[in-house]
Amino acid sequence: MFSRYYRKVKFLFALSDAVLTAVAFEAAYQSRVWLPFERTFHLDAAVKALLLGFSVLTWVALGLWLNLYEKLDAGDPRTILRDGLRQTLYGTVALVVFVYALRLETPLSRSFLGLFAAYSCVLVCLFRLGADDVVGIIRREFGAPHYVMVVGTGERARRVGRVLENSARHGIRLSG
Repeated sequence: MFSRYYRKVKFLFALSDAVLTAVAFEAAYQSRVWLPFERTFHLDAAVKALLLGFSVLTWVALGLWLNLYEKLDAGDPRTILRDGLRQTLYGTVALVVFVYALRLETPLSRSFLGLFAAYSCVLVCLFRLGADDVVGIIRREFGAPHYVMVVGTGERARRVGRVLENSARHGIRLSG
């Protein structure tokens, strides 16, 4: 019933991960170039494009593999931060292994990798923490309203009803 909606949400969050990873990569690269260290840092355009493409694909693949895009509806900050850190850690390790496997002439700077991991984690976590509003907009624009009926008259049923009424911005409607 909701498979089409969830596919759209997954696609949009994967697209946002791709964009945020690319922004973090470029920000880390520019930061490292301008930092006053003894060794200069420069990547050829082809190597930079290869590493950027690998990073973007890795971050999106990790998001899909770890089912991160399905948990964003919950909006639990601890879960979002934990998953963002996990995705960043796995992605950074994959990038290091990829660079090692390529045996590049110019090795990556540790400060670049640290900046990339930090920028990526911060950007992804901040976006996902604010994604609760984005999920509501996506659900309003792309998804049909979801009508829910609560059975029972006890305190638990009333509490569930109140929570569902508060979820109207996500397209959930309490029908009875």
